[in-house]
Amino acid sequence: MIEMKNITKTFLKGGRTINAVDGLCWQAAPGTFSVVYGKSGSGKSTLLMILGGMMTPTEGQLMVQGRDLYAMSRACRNTFRKESVGFIFQKFLLLPYFTVYENIALPLAMKKLEGAHERILAIARDLDLGNRLDHYPGELSVGQQQRVAMARALVKEPDIILADEPTGNLDRENGDVIVGRLLAAAAAGKTVIAVTHDEHLLGSAHHKLCIVDGKGTCVK
Repeated sequence: MIEMKNITKTFLKGGRTINAVDGLCWQAAPGTFSVVYGKSGSGKSTLLMILGGMMTPTEGQLMVQGRDLYAMSRACRNTFRKESVGFIFQKFLLLPYFTVYENIALPLAMKKLEGAHERILAIARDLDLGNRLDHYPGELSVGQQQRVAMARALVKEPDIILADEPTGNLDRENGDVIVGRLLAAAAAGKTVIAVTHDEHLLGSAHHKLCIVDGKGTCVK
């Protein structure tokens, strides 16, 4: 369970105080796919960074699995993020001189897991990348690059999956592949949260949170 208690993130810009996230109270449970949506600059990406343990809120508590994430030491928070969170970035952030196989394998590099190779092959097949494992990101379509980014996030089997505009750069067919995989992860008991402008994605969500000027409203 992820629970946000009066989460606020304040920035100073040009002598002005800006509440990118403003007193947000919300929760997301395992086995659900939640979508956060709103206009550019509304605070969606800031919220996702806070949820991923990458940006300390100015006020409030972020409770994850019963623990206050930002009351942890930095080392413990980093360990939590590495082991429990899979982040799908909007710009993919694939390493250009690594093959598809090597990009997917990155989260497992320090784990020395038995069966890691088989796990990489399985997630690649699941996302229709089995015949692209020796290719480089520059040799792939945008849709294939997004699927590699998703495979990299999912290969370590995280409890929490955070996706930043996962369908924003894709056509409908590739977007549907990504949505289907996010729903499958939720069905497997993961907590899945995506931020988006894509109204098509809203129709697949179990829960929706609309962000306007940093404030959130749950929408049915």
